[in-house]
Amino acid sequence: MNIKWIFWSLFLLMGPFLPAQDTTHRFDVGEKPQLILKNMSGEINIKSGKSGQVTITVLRVADPKDVEITQNGDRIRVKTRSGAGNKRSYRGASFEIEFPEKGELEISTLSGDVTVKGVSGYLRLRSVSGDIEVKRLSGRLALHSVSGDVSMTETGACEVDAVSMSGDISYSRGSLVGGDYSFSSTSGNVLVAYEQEASFSLSGRTISGTITDRSGAFKITRAEYSNITSVKGSVGSGDVRVQANSVSGNIRIRLE
Repeated sequence: MNIKWIFWSLFLLMGPFLPAQDTTHRFDVGEKPQLILKNMSGEINIKSGKSGQVTITVLRVADPKDVEITQNGDRIRVKTRSGAGNKRSYRGASFEIEFPEKGELEISTLSGDVTVKGVSGYLRLRSVSGDIEVKRLSGRLALHSVSGDVSMTETGACEVDAVSMSGDISYSRGSLVGGDYSFSSTSGNVLVAYEQEASFSLSGRTISGTITDRSGAFKITRAEYSNITSVKGSVGSGDVRVQANSVSGNIRIRLE
C-alpha cells in the first residue's frame, strides 16, 4: 500500500480533531476607530493599546475560516459563524483585543463574558448568558445582559444604561459624574457604591426585594398596601440623576 496515501488519509480523517489555534491580526486606524464584533460563544477581553492600531488575537479557534475580519477605513468588523449549512461543528472562539484609548465598540455575544478596560468612548456591550465588566474608562455606556452580571468599576464621566434580566448590577469606586445613570435588573440585585466627592440625586424601587442605605443620605419608604419599597434623595448639589430599580432583587447603597 502507498505510504503517502495512508498518511493523507489519516490527515483528512483527523482534520475535525486537530487542536485549536491562535491567530493575530493588526490594523492601522485613524482618530475615530470603531470595532463591531459579533460572536457566537467565547470570552472577549478588550484593553487599551497603542494609538492608531487595533490588534485582534483570536484564541482557540478550530478553523480560522470560522472568523471573518474585515476593515473599511476606521471601521473593523469581526463575525463568527455557527457552521450552519455545512458538516463542520462550530467550536467557538475567544478574543484578546488591544484598542486605542478612545473609540467606539459594539460587542455582542450569545455565550461568553465581555470585559473592557481602559477604553473610553461609545460602548455598546451585549451578552445573552455571560457577564459584562468595564473598568477605568469613561463615555457613553450601554451594557445589556440577559442572565449575566454587569459591573462598573473606577469609571470617570459616563452616561450609563445598564440592564440585566436575572443578573446583578454593580457600580463601585466611581464618583457618578457625567450624564444620567440607569441601573435596572429584573431578578438580580443592584449595588451603587459611590465615592465621597460624588454629587447626584437618586431614585429607585424594588417590588419584592429590600433596600439598604449604608451612607445614610437617602430616604427609604415602603408602600402601605403593597410590597413596593422606594428610595429617594441626593448627595451634594445632585447634579447627576441616578435610577436604580429591581423587580425582585435587592438595592444596596453605600459610601466608599
